[in-house]
Amino acid sequence: EFVSETVKQWPHLKDCLILMKWDSEGISLTEDLYQPLDYHLTYFPVVLIDVTGYHNICWDVTIDSYDRLRHESKLTIDCLDSNHSNSFESTFLREVTFETKYDILFKICVPSLLKSPKVSQMSNDITDNCGDIVTAFVGHLIPLCRRAVGQRILLLQHKSKFYNNKEWALDQLPPHPNDVPFLMFGLIVNEEYAYNNIERGPPADTSEATDFKDFWGQKSELRRFQDNSICEAVYWDFKTLSQKRQIVTKSLEFILTNILEIPSESFTTTVSLLDPMVELSNLKFEDKSVVYGTAEEFSISLSHKFDALAKKLRSLEELPLTITNVHTIDAVFRGTDVFPPLAMNSGKSFNVTNNCNSFDLLVDQRVPKYFKPLKIVIQLEGSGKWPDVLDAFRRVKASFHIELSKKLSKQFGCVCYANTDYVDVFDDGFVFRVIIGSHKEIVLLRQITTSDGLVKRIESPVADNLETVYEVMPKINSALNALSRRHLCFGLTCRLAKRWVSSQMVSYYFEDMAIDLVVAYIFLNPNPYTVPK
Repeated sequence: EFVSETVKQWPHLKDCLILMKWDSEGISLTEDLYQPLDYHLTYFPVVLIDVTGYHNICWDVTIDSYDRLRHESKLTIDCLDSNHSNSFESTFLREVTFETKYDILFKICVPSLLKSPKVSQMSNDITDNCGDIVTAFVGHLIPLCRRAVGQRILLLQHKSKFYNNKEWALDQLPPHPNDVPFLMFGLIVNEEYAYNNIERGPPADTSEATDFKDFWGQKSELRRFQDNSICEAVYWDFKTLSQKRQIVTKSLEFILTNILEIPSESFTTTVSLLDPMVELSNLKFEDKSVVYGTAEEFSISLSHKFDALAKKLRSLEELPLTITNVHTIDAVFRGTDVFPPLAMNSGKSFNVTNNCNSFDLLVDQRVPKYFKPLKIVIQLEGSGKWPDVLDAFRRVKASFHIELSKKLSKQFGCVCYANTDYVDVFDDGFVFRVIIGSHKEIVLLRQITTSDGLVKRIESPVADNLETVYEVMPKINSALNALSRRHLCFGLTCRLAKRWVSSQMVSYYFEDMAIDLVVAYIFLNPNPYTVPK
């Protein structure tokens, strides 16, 4: 009976948690109020009046803590409403620390904060907080930071103060509220807007535009947009994704430096601390505008080159059988290869400057001495002309490799090398290993003809491996590629995970795709956290 009554009240609890507006409208536990709710909202960011009608229960609740409450309420409801088997454990049993909750941690040195000229303008707030300057300052910092980052974040919260000395002698004074080393802020990123180079402001010649320009100072400029409107805007001149991830923290640093006059060296952030793990710092290009960075752009470029090759394969003429599908099975095409390969000297791609990395370039030859082949699987249209004997089947398959190599060379000028098991195609600076995936080959490997002429099915490790390459890996690769496109940091997370596994000297025991799937589980089932961004 208790469970039944609880279930009946669940929809009302959900509505209360999701729709509550204690920061804009306030709420009261009684209708007999001494003062209207609007009166309390002028003095407190969050209002919940008790049954007496006089006391605001949330008098000490900051707006960022209230936002965190709403955020966690929504996560809890979504988790409990899901069909995941671990929803109860994720909601009630797993601890969520401040450091693991947020995508970005941003620290401000408190001694530098206390030297800000703005402290002298907060005498009333400092008095209200019994001389606690840091707490008084947080009330001014939160609205300022929220305005600086705007839609680029979903949640911003400061971490409650902690003291290094939780115990002290009776003959000594307790720790002063201002004796903390730094203020820490956590930010959850909104991927939809976080990487935008331009933050569009109000139209020019309006009071809002003047306020926008006063806020951003020299960073604000007039820009014409595609709809022919002229607006104030802030532009961040960042090119790569690794640079664009810093826009959020750069916005905070710019505003806090220019408005609160806090030195830039007083800020610390975690936004790019792990980037060196996936960078090649000694890699230089003849074209100075090209930056390797975290190589995410190179992975995207490789996907475009694969699409171009797939188009060529599908358009080949006079082949015995038409190519119906082209799939990728290499980690680089799902953005999870630790160090995506670079194009060799092809006359079309970037040339790597000599003596800056381990690649040995043959400038006078079209094909480099060695290059990691990028594996792709093609499927042919169905035909009943394939032999039913395994050796004959493989000979016909090898002849198709030769024909495929000739057609690619003749129609598109590709440098090809035909093998019994694959065709290596050098195209646009990369070597693609084209593998023909045939289900009939798997069937033939699992068959044996007895002395009585009967066909018997047997277990074949070779067939199992081919089934993985021909049928399983293309499907998984496609799903992981879709996940990588939906969450921009998925590929980077997989690369960092592989670097960590390698640092533990156990990478030999793990397949690349296995690590990718473990990381994918975290992105698809992040509770009690949010999806990493």
